[in-house]
Amino acid sequence: QGTHLVGIDISKFQGDEIQTLHSQKDSLSFVFCKATGGKTYVDPKFKTNWQMIEENGFIRGAYHFYYTRDDPIDQANHFVQTVGIWGKNDLPPVVDFEESGIDTQTSIEVMQKNLLEFLEQIENITSRRPMRYTDPYVGKRYLNSQQLAKYPLCLAVYQIQDQPKIPSAWAGWAFWQKSECD
Repeated sequence: QGTHLVGIDISKFQGDEIQTLHSQKDSLSFVFCKATGGKTYVDPKFKTNWQMIEENGFIRGAYHFYYTRDDPIDQANHFVQTVGIWGKNDLPPVVDFEESGIDTQTSIEVMQKNLLEFLEQIENITSRRPMRYTDPYVGKRYLNSQQLAKYPLCLAVYQIQDQPKIPSAWAGWAFWQKSECD
């Protein structure tokens, strides 16, 4: 097993949690914060969170909540424009692909094609390979393709186990969220 670092993710739903993180610095290494969703939503706490994470000395990352009903290029451009510049010590961009963002009228093939366009657009603009965040069920059902497997995986598995089970197309995981509180 490799080194395990502890981090959290925050958004407007955590209120002003970023204000208290300085006291937790010894136990946290990184903080992800929600930036955007779809092609128009901006988390109202993003700018403050993004700035304060860096000011408090944490490694920071930004994520985008993906909606399959929205144009992938519009979403990618919205995300990148909202975040601005990723610093050299920032984590790669993350796309949050969850069941609540899935339009079941869209075929899996189209979902995969569009998500790949989104990821490629992010990589082209930022020169950073983005990561995918999902859970095993959604990943296995919608994201289990060799084309998507080249993008590092952030996995949400809220069970006590040594290693999470991952779909066959994925080589491994980069981040493992072990609880809703991480």
